[in-house]
Amino acid sequence: MDFSIICLRCFFKQDFIAGSISVRFQLTDSSGADLNYEGMQDDFVRIDIAGPVSKAGNGYDWVRIEQITELSGGTGAVAIRLRPAANPCASSDHIAHFYVAAATSTFIVEWEKAVVYARIY
Repeated sequence: MDFSIICLRCFFKQDFIAGSISVRFQLTDSSGADLNYEGMQDDFVRIDIAGPVSKAGNGYDWVRIEQITELSGGTGAVAIRLRPAANPCASSDHIAHFYVAAATSTFIVEWEKAVVYARIY
């Protein structure tokens, strides 16, 4: 199986814990329905994170996958660039995220032996 597919499947199936904060990422399609595959450009991600809830996102933050890039020639990492998005389940085009529409976040997902690491930039 392709390295990037393994990393992405691991990323979208996990709860991430940093100190007392946990985050869950759920891959969805353009109508907000859950997806169960590795994800691709233009899919959405519903983010359940502790803190103030987004009214526009029905309690979630939403981002769209803008780009997925396999790094290091398939030997170590995948970069996922995400951009804040409107809630695909709503008719509003209001950004449902604590960042503005012009912002992006890049997650680097690495698989080393039996451990998956995720970093955000």
